[in-house]
Amino acid sequence: MSTGCESAAITVPADQTGPGRNGCRAPWLEGDSGMLTAIDLRDGLEQKTKLFRGFSDSSRLAILESLRGGARSVSEIVEATSLTQSNASNHLSCLLGCGLVTREQRGRYVYYRLSDTRVVDLLELSDALLGGVAREIDACRGYEGAGEE
Repeated sequence: MSTGCESAAITVPADQTGPGRNGCRAPWLEGDSGMLTAIDLRDGLEQKTKLFRGFSDSSRLAILESLRGGARSVSEIVEATSLTQSNASNHLSCLLGCGLVTREQRGRYVYYRLSDTRVVDLLELSDALLGGVAREIDACRGYEGAGEE
């Protein structure tokens, strides 16, 4: 059982966490004085924007969804997503570079898997959120063309 917020990069003691899922919040939300600083906020938002960019492209999202059940070879990902081999490989390279997937060589084949179980959690949370706002998202003109890179 954890006493605070933990990730691959940081551990925040329980007494320094605030409201949020499991009592956790982004540590960049507070500067050394305990106050939010514009630089900390900007840096944190830029990093979070980059994270969500990995999820914003429909091809990358299809790959992430296909890996929910475990590791797959590139051929299996191509079959599951209907992407071309070249397109899937390009997006896998992007997801690998961003740290959202890992790869493992098994004989002649390379298998990809999600790098962190929290990716599945995020996909599941988005499913749940869409259950409540799907109609509004569909009607929102501000999102038209989003994710079409």
